[in-house]
This record gives sequence, C-alpha cells and structure tokens, in this order.
Amino acid sequence: MNRCGRPTTCRQPRIVQISEERLGEGEKRFQEGRFQESEEIFREVLKDYPNHPKAHNDLACLLWQTGRVEEALQELTKALEIAPDDRDVLWNLGQILGSMGLNQDARQVYDSYLKRHPEEQDMAEALSQLEDESIVSANDQKSDKTR
Repeated sequence: MNRCGRPTTCRQPRIVQISEERLGEGEKRFQEGRFQESEEIFREVLKDYPNHPKAHNDLACLLWQTGRVEEALQELTKALEIAPDDRDVLWNLGQILGSMGLNQDARQVYDSYLKRHPEEQDMAEALSQLEDESIVSANDQKSDKTR
C-alpha cells in the first residue's frame, strides 16, 4: 500500500526477473530429463549472477541426481555462504548428507533449521525419519552383537 491507501504493485528488477525465468527454463528441462541443457542454463545464470543462491541450489540438485555428489555439495556450500538460512538449500543439503549415510550431519542441518523455524513440518518429518532410522540401525547392531 502506498501512503494514500491505494494498493501498489511491487515488481522485481528486470535482471532478477530474467534470471528467474532462465532458472525456470532450466528446471523444466531438468524435469524433462534434459540434464545437459539444464546444467548449461544453470551455469549461464551463475556466470551472470554468481551470488544467486537459487541457481547454486538448482545446479546442486542436478549434480546430485546425476551422481556428482561432491560437486553438488560444493554448490550447496556456495549457496549457504550467500543465503545461510535458505530453506531449500538446507533441505537439499540434509537430503544429500542422508543419502551418503551421514545421518548425524543431516540431523544437525535439520535440527539447526528447526530451532529457528519450529513451524517447518517437512524438516521436522525428515528429522524424525532420520532418528527412526538411527534407532533401527542401533537395534540391528545390538542384535548382531548378541548372535
């Protein structure tokens, strides 16, 4: 609202709008399985906007899904340096760490975010699932020792 009480519309700067449109194209190609094209788009956006956390996050997802986990973690690290409380970046970091069997590290990521955002249900569920997996794993290890 402006001072006169009339609604005003906020527009993103044209540059931001263009980068978001390009990221949308990259995400669409990713969903279609056109990974090379998608990666090229994400890297083009990062060339023009190296501090764009969403571009780093999107590239990280692509890298992870194509088996380049170390590169994905590097991109997420860059995204976190720019936007340390970005929900999507932290979610993906937790997912990747969990997929690597680094459940303790993944739990720390989720737990830290939940302390700042206790209303976040997806993170709470992911944390709960990791804790359940830890309990099952611990019980399996105990039963192996008693055999």
